[in-house]
Amino acid sequence: SREGAGGGASMNYSGETVFDVRERGAVGDGRALDTPALQRAVDDCAASGGGMVYVPPGDYLTGSVELKSNVNLHLEAGSSLLASTRREDYRPLDLGARDSARNYNPVHLIFARGAENVVLSGMGTIDGQGREFFGPVPEDSFHHSLKGWRPFQLAAFVECRNLLLENVTFRDAPGWTVWPLGCETVRIAGVKIFNNRWGPNTDGIDPDCCRDVTISDCVIDCGDDCIAVKSSIDKLGRGEKLACENLTVTNCVFSTSCCGIRLGFEGDGPIRNCAFSNIVMRNTRTGINVLVPRHVEDGLDIRHGPAVENISFSNLTMETVIPFFLWTGDDAARPGGVRGISFSDVRATASRGSFFGGSRSLPVEN
Repeated sequence: SREGAGGGASMNYSGETVFDVRERGAVGDGRALDTPALQRAVDDCAASGGGMVYVPPGDYLTGSVELKSNVNLHLEAGSSLLASTRREDYRPLDLGARDSARNYNPVHLIFARGAENVVLSGMGTIDGQGREFFGPVPEDSFHHSLKGWRPFQLAAFVECRNLLLENVTFRDAPGWTVWPLGCETVRIAGVKIFNNRWGPNTDGIDPDCCRDVTISDCVIDCGDDCIAVKSSIDKLGRGEKLACENLTVTNCVFSTSCCGIRLGFEGDGPIRNCAFSNIVMRNTRTGINVLVPRHVEDGLDIRHGPAVENISFSNLTMETVIPFFLWTGDDAARPGGVRGISFSDVRATASRGSFFGGSRSLPVEN
């Protein structure tokens, strides 16, 4: 049966109103720019009160698409969203002067801001076409050079609530892959990420200042941190009390030329109450990395470093160069620090040693 919202809406078996992007003009041949049709389907879905934006099999070339409350962007098996390589096809999401100072370009392929009940689902693929943004690997580096501009996140969600990413495959991100910032109640399940192993900054999932997060049953193979837990409170401008907290990562397989799991480095907010369990790492440089620095160069305005506390790691199997690297910088200051960390049931092979180091003013505690 047909519903009226926007024309071309129907009901699926679960009772959701479905908005087919082809019925709104999407071509899906990998050459025609399908951004307007995709955004029109999202807007019609949101205006009707919510439902599913259905992407059938095909290759959909697109720039930025903004998701909205109560919208499920569902990528059918055999469908692929291809990231445009043209800067003019992206919409900016201004996160303030800090990003400008670091020469980040705050544009994203899929994004939402201030939305709730947002879903990105299905067995389809989001292809960031990072290969088009990367140059050769210089002699003095093991990462590709950049040709110039690049969209920095494939999927960014800022101050959203009740966010679900399920089963989607991400490939060849030109920068970070999934970045929830300041979000609450986030579930990421069954997601697969396959990035260029030597692509610069090609992180997997970066929860940043988020609360109540579960990441499970994911496979991540990338060129930077598979999971990077951050607390960049300056990006949100909401004060030092904002934490990245209550996070669980379980039943995952990681492989990377950088860190399997990293906590800290970026931000001054607390990172606390996190559990990592049932994780396999293979062909990985550093297994567990916890960093509490203080630095103001390169546009990073980190005044004291995060407090990384009440963190547990259990049932880990790791094939690494360095299993553990926990470090507090000499210029870090309280309330930053590393305290309350536990490891249990860890089996690791390594070609180099591990390091646990505090500073004179901030020892690693408990």
